[in-house]
Amino acid sequence: MSAPSDKSWAFDKHYFHHSNPNRPLCVVLYEKCIIRPLVDWAWKVKKGESSGDKNTAQAIIKKYESHAAKMLGGTLAEDCAKSVLIEDHTYEAALRHGMSLLDAYKPRDWDDGKDERQLIVVRDEFADVLKNTIAGVTEAHEIYGLNRITGQSEILANLAGLELPYSGFPDFSRRIELKTKWSTAAATKSGKRSASLPSTPDWNHVQQVAGYWAGTGLMQAIVYANAKEYRVFTEDNCDLLTHEGLQSVLNHMVAKLAIRENLLKSCDSIEQMLRLIEPDFKHFFAWDKRPEVVNDAKKLWGFK
Repeated sequence: MSAPSDKSWAFDKHYFHHSNPNRPLCVVLYEKCIIRPLVDWAWKVKKGESSGDKNTAQAIIKKYESHAAKMLGGTLAEDCAKSVLIEDHTYEAALRHGMSLLDAYKPRDWDDGKDERQLIVVRDEFADVLKNTIAGVTEAHEIYGLNRITGQSEILANLAGLELPYSGFPDFSRRIELKTKWSTAAATKSGKRSASLPSTPDWNHVQQVAGYWAGTGLMQAIVYANAKEYRVFTEDNCDLLTHEGLQSVLNHMVAKLAIRENLLKSCDSIEQMLRLIEPDFKHFFAWDKRPEVVNDAKKLWGFK
């Protein structure tokens, strides 16, 4: 990605645009400024687009790959729903395709079997989650009177008060965001702990679609789906999704992102910048990475 010189305070640190500030800043900057350049280089070497040792490149890709059974389930539910709603495949064909990819998935080999147990739950719930995903996304489109459903596309929004753009990828038709909820594998009689749908949208999800709203001017819907039901939130049943609500959330988000820009400007190097942020290595999902990746981060911050 080309980088205009007037944004060198960000681009020199490999920070090109903002995204939803829903995770601790320490993780976001570590991923954007440390991990992503390494992985980008590794993929270029693997594809023959850059010089370098391919074994080293493959090791880097494996070290930093991010996957989990729940994450895969959400991705496949969205993709299979699109194959039904956009490509006119049958539900049965989409389900077979999704299940085949779940069957081919190799669980993590570093979390004491947690991901392997979770995969069993995701496989068990996938058919129902997919069915409710299709129904929920269909209802959201009907609410907005949309005759044509489109898939994911990037939005780059220039937000007042920020110098860098906000980047996001609405799941459907530039105005519908899908969130799947999966039961969690647990030592219970059923082997899992059920995931209920929220009575109001999660703040981080509203923050995400506030950026989409700012970039498109389109009112936004959030669809939640689990194995039992689906729920659609719009401005008609959620105050946070009205014009006033989205503007309030957007103002909050811009204030947080402006702090990031000030931090990027104040430091000459990535290492100096990261040392000004206290890392939260006990965050419940932000550092859900291979142990060696977390250890590298701890060393950089001086905790090892």
